[in-house]
Amino acid sequence: MIILELIKNRLMALSVFRRDFWRLSVKTKIGLFKLAIGEKPIFAGGHLFISIFAVPCNGPLYKRYLNWAENFFNGIYTPRSLCICSTNNCLYNCEHCSNKNAVIGQEISSEEIKMVCDFFIEKGVYRIIFTGGEPLLRPNLSSIIAGLDKSLTCVILCTTGYGLSLEKARQLKEAGLMIIKIGFDFSNEEENDRYKNFKGAFKNSVEAIKNSLEVGLCVVAQTVLKRQLIESPQKFFEFVNFLEKLGVHELEFLEPKPCGNYISSDEIIGQDEKEKFYNLSKKINRGFRRIKCSSYFKQEDELGCMAGLCNFYLDAIGNLMPCVFVQKSLGNIRNKNLEEIYKNFNSHFIKPGKNCLSHEISKQKLTF
Repeated sequence: MIILELIKNRLMALSVFRRDFWRLSVKTKIGLFKLAIGEKPIFAGGHLFISIFAVPCNGPLYKRYLNWAENFFNGIYTPRSLCICSTNNCLYNCEHCSNKNAVIGQEISSEEIKMVCDFFIEKGVYRIIFTGGEPLLRPNLSSIIAGLDKSLTCVILCTTGYGLSLEKARQLKEAGLMIIKIGFDFSNEEENDRYKNFKGAFKNSVEAIKNSLEVGLCVVAQTVLKRQLIESPQKFFEFVNFLEKLGVHELEFLEPKPCGNYISSDEIIGQDEKEKFYNLSKKINRGFRRIKCSSYFKQEDELGCMAGLCNFYLDAIGNLMPCVFVQKSLGNIRNKNLEEIYKNFNSHFIKPGKNCLSHEISKQKLTF
């Protein structure tokens, strides 16, 4: 059954390729082919995702994504992703938390979030990601998502899973949420709770995954890549197997970044360790497994860092920043015009960076 499902999804993805790719330049076709060659298409909630870093390919959004790709591979860099910290509130205290040192203040209103979303959608953004803190602690999150035009943007939620009841998951799905990324760090309950510094974190994540699958969301387990998983293939495969049995569609590994709790951590991994991870994930992705292992940092290594160029981050008090891992404000929406802030970004970020911006800043190689 799994093999048939994988074949069916690939055939559907291939039909999209034949329908839409003829109009793209050769350079773009080659670039997209390189990105797609290792992907496992996911069909969830009526949406077909060739990649969770793109948009559903069986809907109007995909042409918007292809327009961005055509620009990107031909050296024209336009916005593609807006990440929003909807609240700094969180009951957890995760060891890897990137938001640990966030400035606290009066949090942005629903109207301010909508204003920024509309501005960046007009500029070309096709992915809007809500994070935190814990975004589910914001009581009107569903109504904020419902107010966004889903014909122009794919809405994604990053959460610990805290408070995600079946009813809440259904509300989010009905509001237009397409992808939910649920934090999960260890397949051992005690170890996971200790890492999250919250008793019950493991059960919350399991429950959130089950409820999200029940309502038809594309479900991604999200974890920060740990050295012990890289060095022990047995632990790596045990972790992947556990999440596959839970039914998640994809397991996304995040690179430990030098910010927040990890600002001066020895958990930061090097290129050799990344290569070990890539080789481990290939064994999952090239086999007849429903689950896929992905990492944005592999795309970053191949395409360059897009922080401040194509990707943007709005913090909980209105600061616009290049990335969730680069908390350096280029302007606050409450005292600066959005167009003026955007021009400030354009003056600092001209093309994709050769290295991750957060690493460059931590090494004091770059200031702005």
